[in-house]
Amino acid sequence: MWKKVDITSLKDDAKLLASEFTNKFNVQSEINTLWNNFKDNCLTIIDKNVPSKSTPTRISQPWITKKLRSMSRRKQKLHNRADKKSGKKYKNIKKLHQRKCRETYNQYINNMICNDDSSLKLFWNYIKNKKNDRCGVTPLKRNGPCFSDKETSDIAHQKPKDNLGWETLRSRRAKDKTILLYKIVNHLVNIPTEPYLIPTGVSTRGHNTRYLQPHCRKLVYQHSFFPSAIRIWNYLPQPLVSLPTLGGFKQALATSTIS
Repeated sequence: MWKKVDITSLKDDAKLLASEFTNKFNVQSEINTLWNNFKDNCLTIIDKNVPSKSTPTRISQPWITKKLRSMSRRKQKLHNRADKKSGKKYKNIKKLHQRKCRETYNQYINNMICNDDSSLKLFWNYIKNKKNDRCGVTPLKRNGPCFSDKETSDIAHQKPKDNLGWETLRSRRAKDKTILLYKIVNHLVNIPTEPYLIPTGVSTRGHNTRYLQPHCRKLVYQHSFFPSAIRIWNYLPQPLVSLPTLGGFKQALATSTIS
């Protein structure tokens, strides 16, 4: 449609709008009034100089055949003529067109829902054409490979995280759990240690303050605080867990790698 724009008339109307706009308003005018006036006049100029055409969606349905499209156009021509001679012809072709549309629609639906497996393709094509949105996450590329859905969230934050020098969320959560367990072990918070912290005589890497790992019957409980925090604590080196101050423990833990 933009190929058939009346450019000369469009330019003249735009110049006239600019002249009237500057004469009518000044710098003290309200911004909303300025915008509404400018928008309304621009839309008026576009409607005046740019031709438009609306395509009817009825004849574009998948069950509409070439014969029905031709009949629909013939019916529209008779409707536009609107005289006494064409009135009866218009009514007849209107009834015929409606009946044929119902027949082709019913036949189309019956072919889709029948037991014949060969018609399933037609059914899913019909469903696909009716979809207006797309499910899932748009795939992202990073260093060549393409990732989507579950991996997209990690890829989307990978570059800014690397630029800022941040740790992964999993590592930060593990360190926060370890710091809270240090506070509990050293009685810096009012959280009872029994029956959660049970000392064990087994030592690893010279670590003599290990605790018994709680047994979790379900996988989801393995990620709760005490089971996961004790698992991390038991594998820390002895110089780290024996630090006397919380500040020193945090500083040493910040330079350690925990997963």
